[in-house]
Amino acid sequence: MNWQEKVEQWMTDTRHNVSSISKRIGVSPQGLTKVLNNPESWETVRRAISLAKLMETSVEYLFDENKSWPPPPRKADQDQILAAIEQMVRFARTGMTGPKSLSE
Repeated sequence: MNWQEKVEQWMTDTRHNVSSISKRIGVSPQGLTKVLNNPESWETVRRAISLAKLMETSVEYLFDENKSWPPPPRKADQDQILAAIEQMVRFARTGMTGPKSLSE
């Protein structure tokens, strides 16, 4: 399913139309229609996504002019930290010391 099909399906499922979406995101209906119907405009989005990934941040953070550098930890980083803490708690409760290090 390509991105246009996903947008169309979302619009159908949520009963949105170009007019309602454009009002919510702050663009004209004509501008939104132009973007949705022009695959070349989405190449810029793909490049922005690649750049944000390289910078290890989100696209939202990259384009938010009210934010400074460095960005806060990404949710994935936070999830990894929480998973490590949960594993340490499990080990502490069971009396296990955790995985053996390579130096032992």
